[in-house]
Amino acid sequence: PKAPWNNVDNYPAISGETVLYNVKFSAFGNRCAGGQTRDVAIMNNPASADAQHPVRLVGCTQERSLAENMVWYNTPSIGWVDPSDCVDMDCDGLKHNLIEDVSGTFLGLAKPATAISKAEFEWNGDRRRGLGDYRIPKAFLTAADGSKLNANALVPRKGIVRGNATTSQCEWLAPWNAYR
Repeated sequence: PKAPWNNVDNYPAISGETVLYNVKFSAFGNRCAGGQTRDVAIMNNPASADAQHPVRLVGCTQERSLAENMVWYNTPSIGWVDPSDCVDMDCDGLKHNLIEDVSGTFLGLAKPATAISKAEFEWNGDRRRGLGDYRIPKAFLTAADGSKLNANALVPRKGIVRGNATTSQCEWLAPWNAYR
C-alpha cells in the first residue's frame, strides 16, 4: 500500500460509521511480549484527535478471549493541547467513542449493550488539559440574586449521559477504559 491504513490525514466524514456483521473474535489474550502486551479486539485510533465513527456490531461473538481484552479506548495526547491543534484543551476524538453491540453477544451481556468512552477524562484534573469547573463562565454559575451557584450541585455527573442526574446505568470497566 502507498500509506499505512490507520494514518489520519484529513478530518473524518461527518456521518460515518463502522458496521461489523457476524464476526467471530477469537483468542484475544495476553500472549505477546511474554504476556505483558494485551491483544485487544476493538480499540479507537490513538492518532485520530478529532473524531471517531461509532462502531455497530451485529451478531458478533467472541471465543477463547479474555473479557478485559475485547475493548480499549485510548485517551488524548497532552501534545494536542496547543494553538495549532486543539487550542487550549483536549481534542475530543478519543473521548467520544461508542461501540453498540446490537445483539449483546460481543460485550459479554445477553442483551444489547454499549461501550462508551470517558468523556470527562481529566475533568478538574491536569489543568494543562483545560477541562474543569473553572472553565464554566461565571455568568452561568451566578444566580439571579447574584449569589454563586455550586457547579457540582447543578451537574454532579460529568461526561456523556449514562442514565440520569443521580444514577448511572453503566458500570466503569478499567481494563477497557470505558463504561458498559
